[in-house]
Amino acid sequence: MFNIDLEYEDTGLSPYTEYVYMVEAVNEFGSTQSPTVTFRTAAGVPTGEMFLRAFNVETRSAMFAWNRPSSANGVIQKYELSSTTLRDPENTVIQLQTQSLR
Repeated sequence: MFNIDLEYEDTGLSPYTEYVYMVEAVNEFGSTQSPTVTFRTAAGVPTGEMFLRAFNVETRSAMFAWNRPSSANGVIQKYELSSTTLRDPENTVIQLQTQSLR
C-alpha cells in the first residue's frame, strides 16, 4: 500500500461513465506522472424525454411505440407500459414489462 498525503474529490461526474485519471507533480525542473486509473461510475436513474405514440387503434387493440430515454445512465433492464381508463383511473388495465432492446 502507499501513504496518502493529498486527496481531491471530483463531484462533477456523470452516471455510468468511464473515466481515466492521472496525477502529475510539477516543479520548475519538470514533472513526474502517476499511472492512469480507469473506472466507471455507478448507474443512475434514466433521464431525458421519452415519447409514447399510439397508432393502428382499432375496436379492441392498439399498437404503441416509444423512444429510449436520451440518457440511459446505465443498462435499461426493462420498459413498463401501463394503462388505466378515464372512468376508473385507479384500475390498472395492463402492465407490460418488456426486456430492454439493445
